[in-house]
Amino acid sequence: MNDDIRRLFPITQNFTYLNHAAVSPPPTIAVDATIKQLKDVQTNGSLNYLQWLEAKENCRRLMAQMINCEAEQIAFLRNT
Repeated sequence: MNDDIRRLFPITQNFTYLNHAAVSPPPTIAVDATIKQLKDVQTNGSLNYLQWLEAKENCRRLMAQMINCEAEQIAFLRNT
């Protein structure tokens, strides 16, 4: 595994983690983004809701570019 990618997953410092079926350790960048979002909600309530929607649409555009489709074809769904 590339060392830069490996560093995103602290669990790989101590383990060879093979159980990726139901629950996988998230990369550091995802944890950091989640904490940032939660702190925003904790501090500002829903005042930044429009910025959250803008970030969501930006993510939709980036994903569309990655898989070569239209942004309108990308749907975000809840995990089951």
